[in-house]
Amino acid sequence: MLRKTIRLPVAQAQSIDAAVATGAYRNHSAVIRAALRLWQREQEERRLTHAWAALAQGPNGELNTQQV
Repeated sequence: MLRKTIRLPVAQAQSIDAAVATGAYRNHSAVIRAALRLWQREQEERRLTHAWAALAQGPNGELNTQQV
């Protein structure tokens, strides 16, 4: 794995600390990896939403509900 150094606002750093302190995550890296997985999932959902919207448009830019 690669090591990265990041700067966070105090509130975000405290949230990470709390997640580790409560045992929800094993360490700080695990919290960040979970957050990145969620962000990546959201990015993929956005990409798919845009792709479906593009497919749903007819040749004149009109919504073709039969293709959705």
